[in-house]
Amino acid sequence: MTVHRPTAERNFAEADTPFHQLERALLLSVLAEETSRWCRQCAALRPPNYDDPDELML
Repeated sequence: MTVHRPTAERNFAEADTPFHQLERALLLSVLAEETSRWCRQCAALRPPNYDDPDELML
């Protein structure tokens, strides 16, 4: 896949209009939510550390 430099620079440029600022804020909030969901799933999959009393769920 070829990425043309002007397109990449335009896509990652600073948001210059209110619409682009809103679009970027929404995308970042979705990214943050998906990242935290992924982290919670990974934490649930790993085995508990029985030496750490904070990790014991009784």
